[in-house]
Amino acid sequence: MFTDRFTLTLGINHPLFDDDGAAVIVHELPDSYGEAASAGGRVACGVIVRE
Repeated sequence: MFTDRFTLTLGINHPLFDDDGAAVIVHELPDSYGEAASAGGRVACGVIVRE
């Protein structure tokens, strides 16, 4: 998957890294973008770290 909604570069628009960290979660179903959690179960998840 490719996106331009965020970046790994600090100091520019939409940085992924901020004061509370970053993570990724992959769900089994598409996101409904609503209030109810309807994207199904978690298939994979992880913490993104900067070394």
